[in-house]
Amino acid sequence: MKDIVERLRVKWDSMGDMANAERDEAAYAIICLRNECAMEVAHTKEIRQQVTELRALLAEALAQRDEAKSKVERIMSGLEGCCMTCEPVGVRNQQMSQDIKTLQDQRDEARREVCAWQGATSGKSFRDTAAVRGWDCFKEKP
Repeated sequence: MKDIVERLRVKWDSMGDMANAERDEAAYAIICLRNECAMEVAHTKEIRQQVTELRALLAEALAQRDEAKSKVERIMSGLEGCCMTCEPVGVRNQQMSQDIKTLQDQRDEARREVCAWQGATSGKSFRDTAAVRGWDCFKEKP
């Protein structure tokens, strides 16, 4: 590229003033384009650097969001709190919730056995027997 500009700057006496003027204009236009290209390259590098920085900021923000979400879940479940008794109470509450679910499952199984036995002796269906007693032991499990 530099060679082309230098060759265009050389004046040839045989070409005349008009040709030399046009050659000078072309050389100037090439220099201007080269400067514009250099500025665009620099601008592109700046933009790429900004994109890299923004990606890093986004990754950090997403990590902070996930950490905050996890903390909210721990607080809501009682596993984290503002005093030293909150966490043990939260753990115990979760254990009791699981115990309650286990006991409800066992109760419903016992009720189904009663309904089956009573239904067999009375001639009613299992579900009718449960409905008469006000039990919901035949509900669908998710």
